[in-house]
Amino acid sequence: GDHVLDAGSGYGGSAIWLARELGCSVVGVNLVAFQTLRAHRLAEANGISRRVKFLLADYARTPFPDASFDVIVGISSIEHIGLGHYEQDPPDVDGDVHCMARAARWLKPGGWIYADVPYGSEYRVFSTAHRQYDDAALETRLAQDLTIAERWFSHGAGLVPREALVPEHFQYVALLLRKG
Repeated sequence: GDHVLDAGSGYGGSAIWLARELGCSVVGVNLVAFQTLRAHRLAEANGISRRVKFLLADYARTPFPDASFDVIVGISSIEHIGLGHYEQDPPDVDGDVHCMARAARWLKPGGWIYADVPYGSEYRVFSTAHRQYDDAALETRLAQDLTIAERWFSHGAGLVPREALVPEHFQYVALLLRKG
């Protein structure tokens, strides 16, 4: 199975599912201690603790070797990096940019990144809460040297075509990025 990094793994749901259902080996990295402890316990309860490892660390600064992962998953996490919302998250105005550059190095050639982030008509930073990306910011801040292979848009009603996005709903874009 693929070797996967779950960047911002929270309680471990995605990492556990990937290991249990797809046979992947997964490293989950998260800043929040009680979430990481719960993720360890859930992996043990699901009998997959040999295939899933959870680290209490800042994934934007974790020194993984280049070409370590086939897939990197960032579910509702990249938009928070460097904004200082969490005590353990040192301020870095370009934290998302720096993290995605590292992620590209951590990917094996031909590897994939799945990420979802808030989306709107303009790039904005909402204090320490999160960033909102527009099309230009998706390319310059997140994709960088990666290719955006696919985009899915969603709001409160689920997945929708871009033209059906409703500005008054909280909107997301999910990206599938490919290296090389």
